[in-house]
Amino acid sequence: MPRSTSPRPSKKRVVAAKKRVVAAAAAATDDEKEEKKDEASLPSPSSPSSPSSPSLSSLSWRVLYALLVLLRLAATFTTGYVHPDEYHQSVEVAASDVLRVRAISPWEFTSASRSPRSLASTSLTAGVAFGVLRGAAWATWRARKLLRALALAMMRASASASSASGGRYGVLAAAAAAAERWSGGAMEATCEKRWRWDPGAALSPRAVFLAPRAWMLATSFALDAAVASAARALARGGGGGGRGGGGALEEEEEEVERGARAAGTRARAALASSWPTLALQLRTFSNAAETTVVALAVLATTRAIVDGRDRGRSTRAAGALGALTAVGTFARFTCVAFAAPLGAALLSSAAVAGKTERRPSSLGVVVVGVVGIASFLAASCGLAYVDTLYHLGRIGGVGVGGVVLTPLNALRYNLDPTNLATHGTHPRWSHVVVSAPLLFGPMTVVMYARALARRGGGGGGGGCGKNGDAAAAGRRRLARALAWMFWLPIILLSTAPHQEPRFLLPALVPAVALTAPALCDSRGRGRGRVVAIIAAWIVFNAVGFLLFAVAHQGGVVPATAALSRIYARARDEEGASSMIAVFYRTYPPPRALLVRSFDDDDDDDDGGGGGGGSTNARTFERWRRRRMDSARYDVFGDADELKGIRVVDLAGADPSALLRALGGDRCAGGAAEPAFVVAPFTAATAATAAWRRARNVAATSASANASACVVALDADRPAFERAAHFSAEEMDAYLDAFATGGARGVWRAARLGVFRARVVELDADDERPIAA
Repeated sequence: MPRSTSPRPSKKRVVAAKKRVVAAAAAATDDEKEEKKDEASLPSPSSPSSPSSPSLSSLSWRVLYALLVLLRLAATFTTGYVHPDEYHQSVEVAASDVLRVRAISPWEFTSASRSPRSLASTSLTAGVAFGVLRGAAWATWRARKLLRALALAMMRASASASSASGGRYGVLAAAAAAAERWSGGAMEATCEKRWRWDPGAALSPRAVFLAPRAWMLATSFALDAAVASAARALARGGGGGGRGGGGALEEEEEEVERGARAAGTRARAALASSWPTLALQLRTFSNAAETTVVALAVLATTRAIVDGRDRGRSTRAAGALGALTAVGTFARFTCVAFAAPLGAALLSSAAVAGKTERRPSSLGVVVVGVVGIASFLAASCGLAYVDTLYHLGRIGGVGVGGVVLTPLNALRYNLDPTNLATHGTHPRWSHVVVSAPLLFGPMTVVMYARALARRGGGGGGGGCGKNGDAAAAGRRRLARALAWMFWLPIILLSTAPHQEPRFLLPALVPAVALTAPALCDSRGRGRGRVVAIIAAWIVFNAVGFLLFAVAHQGGVVPATAALSRIYARARDEEGASSMIAVFYRTYPPPRALLVRSFDDDDDDDDGGGGGGGSTNARTFERWRRRRMDSARYDVFGDADELKGIRVVDLAGADPSALLRALGGDRCAGGAAEPAFVVAPFTAATAATAAWRRARNVAATSASANASACVVALDADRPAFERAAHFSAEEMDAYLDAFATGGARGVWRAARLGVFRARVVELDADDERPIAA
C-alpha cells in the first residue's frame, strides 16, 4: 500500500518560522517583564497567616479596625475648628433654611444669579441632617401639643367630676397633672392661644452641633467601602492563571482570596487611622462631600473596570458615574478632575471587552460613553433647576440666561487671580511639597516613589487572551485609574495661586487603596522596617488628629454654645434684657449654635411644616429672603442682635478696637448691658495690659484730681473656660509661656475663656493693679 507523503517545507519557510518563534518568545519575555514591573508597584496578595510574617494576623486587623471605628465615633464629638468654611459655608446656611434659625449667610449664597455655591453642597453636608433633626423635633412638639390638649381636657373633666361626686376622681386629676408636667407646663396659658412651632425653643445647641456630625459620620463609611473594594480588586487580580490540577487550583484561588480580604482590611484600617478621616471628613466641608461622592464613584466602577466583559455592568457603572460626577461637580467643580480617570478606565475596559467578544470595540465605547454623558447631563439639568429656584426664588426664563449654573460661576470666580488674592496666594508647588505630605504623610512618599519608578516605563493597555491575562490587565487598568485620580487633580489644582490642603482631600481614597496594603505587608521586609513604617504612621496621624480635630480653635464652638446659658443667668440674676458678646482673636463664631429663630409671620409651620412639607417655589423664596436678611450683617465686623444677644466678631483686631466694641460710654455709665469677651487667655491678658498702659498715660497727663476709667476683664473668674484651645495668632505668647513654664506653661496658656468686662474707676494717683 503506497505511503502518503506530504510536501516538505522549503528551507526559507523553515527559517521564517524559526524567526517568528524567536520573535514571539522575545515579545512574551518583554510582556512578562512589563507585567512584573507593573505587578511590583501593586499590592500583592499575600497570606495574612504566614508564620514568617511579623505583621498582624487577619483577626487582629479586624479588631484594630473595630477600635478605630470607635475612635471615629468619639471624634464626632471633638470641637476642633479647622476653617471658617466648616460652618459658614454649610451649617449656617442650612440652619437658616431648614431650621429657621438666625445665622449669617456668606456672599456665596446671596449673589443671586452669580452665586458660586449650590444647594447640593449644603444638602450633602448639613441640609439632610437638619431635615431629619427638624422632623424629629417637630414630631416631639406635635406629640406634646396633643398631650397638652388631652391633659387640659382631663383636668376639666376631673374638675367637673370631682365637684359632682365629691372628689372620687383623684386618679384622673393626677394623670392630667403628670401629662401637664411632661408636656412643659403652663397648660392654661398655653392652650388659650395658638401654640406655634418655634425651633429656638425645640432645639438645643448640642443638637444643632451634633446632627451634621452624625450625618458626616454615616457618610464617611462610604470611604471605607471604596478603599476596601479597590484594594481587594488589586490584590485579587493576579490570581488563578489556569494552571495546575483542580485541587491545587482551588487552594491557590482560596489563598488569593484570603490575601485579597486581608488587603481590604488593611486598607480600611489605614483609612480609619488617618487624621484627614478623623478631622476633615467628619467636618461639614464641601470637600468632605466631594470626597464621599468620589468614594461612591470608585465603589460603583471598580468591578466594571477590572472585568469589563459584562456589557450591562459597564453600562450601569457609566450611568452611576455620570450622575455622581454631576452631583460632585455641583458640590465642588473640581470633582471632574477626580472622576475623569474612572471614566477613561471604563471606556478602556469597554474597548477591551469588545475585542475579547470579537465585536467592534468602538461599539462598547460608544454605548458606555453615551450612557455616562446622558446621565451626567440629566442630573446636571435637575440640579441647575433646583439651584435656580434656590437662588432666585423662581425660574428666570427660557434659555441659559435664566438658569443659575453654580459650577460655572465657581469656575469663573476661581479663574480671576484678583478674587483668589483675597483668600491668600501660595506658590504653585504648595500642593506637591506641602499639601500632599501634610494630608497623606508616609503614603505620599510611596506615591511619589511609584511615579518616579514608572517615569520611563510605558503603561501597556489592557490585553486579552487567557482569563489570567485579562484579570491582570484589568488590575493594571484599575491601578492606573487610581494613580491618575491622585495626580491629575494635583496637577490641575497646582495651576491656581490659592492652594489649601483640604482641596486634595478626595485623593485620600486612591492613595489609601494603592499604598496601604503594601505599607502594611511585611513580605520581603525586615521586622524593623515594618515597625518603623507603622510607628511613623501612628505618630503622624496622632499629631494631626490632636492638632486639627481637638486643639485648633477648639474653644470657639463650646463658648458660642454657652452664650445662651450665660445670657439666661444674667437675665435671671441682673434683670438684663440684652447682652453683648465680643469675639476677639478667634475664628468667626457659628451663630446657628445660639438657636435664635426667625420671626416669619408667613411661615406657617403649625400645620406640619417641620415634618418635611413640600419643597416648592414658596419655600425657596422664603429661604432666599432669610439669607438676604442675614446678609446685611458682616461676618467679620458689625454687631447683629439675636434676641437679646448681640454678637460682634473682631477677628484679629487690636485692643483699642476691642475697647470700642465694648462701648466707649461705659465709663460714663451709659451702657448698662452686660458685656462679655470671648478670647484666648493670652489675648485677654495682653488686652488688659494695653488698657492699663493707656490708663497710666491718661492719668499722668490729667490733673491731680482727675479720675481714669478702665474696662478690665475678669480673668480670675471666667464665665466659661475651655482648655486645649490652640491658635496660630497666639504663637508668640505660647513661646513665652514655654520659656517661663515649659510644657505646663503652654498648657495653661492654650485656653479660651468668656470674660466679663467690668468698669474700674481709679484716681490718677491710684496704683491698684487691674485684673488681668
